[in-house]
Amino acid sequence: MKMIRKTLILILFVMISVASMVTGVFAWFIGSPGGFVETISGDLETDMTIDIQIDQSEIFLGDRVRDLVYITDEDFQTVGFDFYGYGAILAVNLQNSGDQAMNAKLGLYAQSAPDYGIYAGVNSGFKYLVVDSPFSVTPLMWGFQQTSNMFDAMNAHNANGVLVPANSSSTAYIIIWGYYDGLPSEQKDIYHAVVYRMRMTLFG
Repeated sequence: MKMIRKTLILILFVMISVASMVTGVFAWFIGSPGGFVETISGDLETDMTIDIQIDQSEIFLGDRVRDLVYITDEDFQTVGFDFYGYGAILAVNLQNSGDQAMNAKLGLYAQSAPDYGIYAGVNSGFKYLVVDSPFSVTPLMWGFQQTSNMFDAMNAHNANGVLVPANSSSTAYIIIWGYYDGLPSEQKDIYHAVVYRMRMTLFG
């Protein structure tokens, strides 16, 4: 009897473990053209280190930006929308070896990827925000929503850069969202399979 009980407990434990793995691996899409999924973040974090004592640098990121959560124009205008939860995060460690504080200005661009054909991501298919803390995303986006053009406000913010004190380092975070309304028409039905070949620019 004890052996049967132990066997049943073991089977139950295995079933729970398998169920946990299944629900942990997949992001379930629900019926919106914007492709809502359960809240995710941080899938692009990296320990990249860059010295900003240069006028300009371009860093090829390769095919690292994929599986973005796509949100719509309506989502971008919705007050209280969970921008942090739906964003992917690229963390960049910036080292300033100079004797003066500097603003590091980061930009993200989709490279041409003709080998991907219809699945090649383009600049209009994503939006991003450069911040010094991921937790500042929500108040910043609320402020941008109060302006006449939210996307122009985001671009102006990104152009300001991230302050890196002299002889020290800071981490900048690039929060990235797929932008459903900016996708070419041929990609709107296959947005979940679009892959971005990216490069990052850095001005010090």
